[in-house]
Amino acid sequence: MWRSAFTSSPRSNCMAALNIGLPPGVDLLNARSFIARGPQPGQSPRSRARRGTRAHRRTFPPRPQGTHQPEGNPMSDDLATEFWKRAGKVTAGMLSASGAPPRPMAHQTRDGDQALWFITANGTDIADAAAEGARAQHIIACGHGHLYAAIDGTLSVEHSKPVLDDIWSPLAAAWFDEGREDRDVCLVRFTPSQAEVWTTDGAAKTLFEMTRASVANERPDVGAHGHLRF
Repeated sequence: MWRSAFTSSPRSNCMAALNIGLPPGVDLLNARSFIARGPQPGQSPRSRARRGTRAHRRTFPPRPQGTHQPEGNPMSDDLATEFWKRAGKVTAGMLSASGAPPRPMAHQTRDGDQALWFITANGTDIADAAAEGARAQHIIACGHGHLYAAIDGTLSVEHSKPVLDDIWSPLAAAWFDEGREDRDVCLVRFTPSQAEVWTTDGAAKTLFEMTRASVANERPDVGAHGHLRF
């Protein structure tokens, strides 16, 4: 029988999440504070200050130059491959569905599935939403995984023992007294339909690009951004 370290309620969002803390992001907006730049020829201190103020108003993640992947562009195949590769290395995201507000949940990927897999408990709002085939969204924002994505799709309950055996982990086992044979175990499949994806090259490369762009008065190339359809 399932147990929770936080509450005895089987509908606990804490249980459904199989909580994993997400790693802290890199504060790229403050990267410019490390850049010491002297005045440019013919440029007054006031105009230089105005240009710096405009740069600070850019939002993260910035849209890289020349890397947007429009629908139908063959380059989107490369972005899709990179998305699945990096999603498999990220441990968690924020999953939400109709009737199920966002919560951190650990996801798993399997080669060739084109899906994200979750383990939760029967009776949770995510399990109920999956039983109804609800529309859902999974948000990934992982600095160390170099991946940021908003993924739309649908949930479903699956009863595949081979899949459950494949994605079972000590993390999941900690929540179920009888392990994977526990009758409260609920295997949930998230089938994506579309996603907006940003991939980055890591903090060091990003800081270098922002420094270079600042000196050259250009927009930094910090990775790829595009929309995917599955």
